[in-house]
Amino acid sequence: MKPPTIPITNDLETILICAVRYACGRNTYMPGLVQDYIMSTFGGKLSENTLRCMQRDITEQIDMTRRFMPDLISPSLFEHDLMFQLRNWVDMELAAKEAKV
Repeated sequence: MKPPTIPITNDLETILICAVRYACGRNTYMPGLVQDYIMSTFGGKLSENTLRCMQRDITEQIDMTRRFMPDLISPSLFEHDLMFQLRNWVDMELAAKEAKV
């Protein structure tokens, strides 16, 4: 199935940032759904600002979880968290943008 063609607007990018913020720290299917949708649909299409917001929000969630809930999450399980995968994807997207400059 071909991914949908979606015009990238400021509103859409804001909604994607909100989806990432909502999914951060959830222990449901939501992080995977958000991550998979963003990674499969928006490669090379999001603005640097949007990517930096996502990067910051995910990193803050990871840091906060490590700091305030170390007993609830085993380090090996946490390292494979779906939001970690999205942050790595965002890092690669930003690196690709920087390489083009």
